[in-house]
Amino acid sequence: MCHFFADETRLSTVELDATLAPKGDSYKCDSIISAVYSDFTCTTRMLQLQPFGVENGTYSKATICPEDPTPSPAPTPTPKPTQTPTPPPSPGTWNVTDKEGKLCLLAQFGMEFTIPYSTSMAVENATFPLPVTAVVDTVKSTCGLNNSVLVLNFNKDSDKSNNLTMKFEMNATNFYTTQVTLDYFISHADFPNATDTGAQKNVSTSDQLFKASKDKSYSCHAEQVYNLGKGFMETSDVQLQPFNVDEDFSPSMYIKIV
Repeated sequence: MCHFFADETRLSTVELDATLAPKGDSYKCDSIISAVYSDFTCTTRMLQLQPFGVENGTYSKATICPEDPTPSPAPTPTPKPTQTPTPPPSPGTWNVTDKEGKLCLLAQFGMEFTIPYSTSMAVENATFPLPVTAVVDTVKSTCGLNNSVLVLNFNKDSDKSNNLTMKFEMNATNFYTTQVTLDYFISHADFPNATDTGAQKNVSTSDQLFKASKDKSYSCHAEQVYNLGKGFMETSDVQLQPFNVDEDFSPSMYIKIV
């Protein structure tokens, strides 16, 4: 039954004969339903009715009107793909000899660089390793009583190459780096879609890294990440001895990372 008040004095009534729900159920219809009659229109929405069998003041199971959409089952979440851990960079071995051909610096480590760069669409990260085929620059690599330098050249492209420079210093008790610098060029291979392909750049740190007693070598097998200002350097399987070399590494000052 639907009542319509056209004004304050007129009341219209219409009786409907329709089965809405089985006995014992409530009837529920959230959709907008309009019925047009001779002198008025009856519109309902968000309707729920139960004229019989009400218990505990709550609606019984609802019979849904055919106009309401059937609720879709919740989508099954797609499992995230399992990311395979990236293996650490392969370690290489390098050495420097003095003017008499005697070993004066020994180095063994794996190293990888992550450098942000710009494309036309966004800022991306380039990640590339120091290859084990990197070559010692015999002109720029030197050994001294308290200062030593290791320079490695890699990924040469015509007149350009990437260079890793590690400068070491020794005081009365310890040795350590005073500067680590990566000079690199923006290549197509390492920096795809870069806006400044061919440019030469560098990143560096002046932190005291790889510190050990002067009569020992530095050793750390764990993966470590160092900030280079505008990039990062990851190392693993490191053993270094830039001073007091006698044919092979001295007993190491092993650094254990917890």
